[in-house]
Amino acid sequence: MPVEWSKRLPELDGKTILVSFRAEPADVLAGNLDKALLEWFEAAPADQDVYWSYWHEPEPDIDSGKFTAAAYREAWRHIAKLAAAADNPRLHSTLILMGWTVDPYSQRKWRTYYPGDAYIDVLGWDVYNDAHSVAGPSGYPSPTSLFDAVVRVSKAAGKPFGIAETGSRLVPGDPSGTQRAAWLTNLGGYLKNNDALFVAYWNSVDKGDFRLLDKPSQDAWRTLVEGG
Repeated sequence: MPVEWSKRLPELDGKTILVSFRAEPADVLAGNLDKALLEWFEAAPADQDVYWSYWHEPEPDIDSGKFTAAAYREAWRHIAKLAAAADNPRLHSTLILMGWTVDPYSQRKWRTYYPGDAYIDVLGWDVYNDAHSVAGPSGYPSPTSLFDAVVRVSKAAGKPFGIAETGSRLVPGDPSGTQRAAWLTNLGGYLKNNDALFVAYWNSVDKGDFRLLDKPSQDAWRTLVEGG
C-alpha cells in the first residue's frame, strides 16, 4: 500500500511524483481498501503532478497464476474510480508495463492488462539495456531500437507515455562511463523529441549494478534532469 503523504512530501516538494503500490485484486474488489485508498488520494498534493500506478509490471504475476488478468483489470477500474472521487486533476492514473510485453517474442498482448481508456491517463513502460543476463550488455543500443515499440504503441492508443524505469550497466571497454554518458544523452534527446512525460533511471543494484557512480554518467543525467 502507498506510504502516507505526510511521510513523503518533505522530500518530494516541487518534484514530479511517480508512485506505485500493490494490493491483492481480491482485497481491492471486496472493498476492503476503499477507505485507505480514498484517503490517500484525497491527501495527495494538488500543486504537483502525481503519476500513480497500481501493481506495476503485473505480467509475471499473471503468468504465474497469482491472479487473473480479468481480476487485475477490474481492480484497476475500482481504484481509478476512487481516485476520480478525490477530484484532483493533478492525479494521473498510469499503467506501467514491461517494454518486453510489446515485443512479438514475448507472445503477450499489452491490452490484456489494460482496463480501458476511461481508467488510464498515461502509459508507463520499463525498458532496459539488457536487464536480466548474467554477463550484462555488450554495447549501448540506439534509443530507437529500445523505445520505438513502446512509443508506437502509446501513440496508437492515443495516450501520453513515460518511462518508469530504464538503465544500463557499464559495458566492457567503458570503465570510465563516458560511453554510457553519451548513451544517456541520446536516450534523453530521443524521449524529449517523442514527448515523454517523464523518465526515471533505475539507480539500483538489483539484477546487476545499474548505479550511476561515474562522473560522466552523473553529469549526463544531471543535465537531462535540469533541462539541458
